[in-house]
Amino acid sequence: AFINDEIETTAEFAGGSASFQTEGFEPGRHTVNLGIAVQYDAPNNWTFTSAYDFETKADYQAHSGLIRANYQF
Repeated sequence: AFINDEIETTAEFAGGSASFQTEGFEPGRHTVNLGIAVQYDAPNNWTFTSAYDFETKADYQAHSGLIRANYQF
């Protein structure tokens, strides 16, 4: 990931054809990932968790979230 090479694949069809290359996307040079989580330890063995993550790079954004309830018995 640090070299920032473009993705390339060399392939050929079964049965003896000439090989060819296909070029993939150019990977983003910089990525930012931010996240936050909150946990509440409730009475009676319950734990509640909420989390959010955000990731961004050139021409790309992603959001993800989590809500969890745990009961320890």
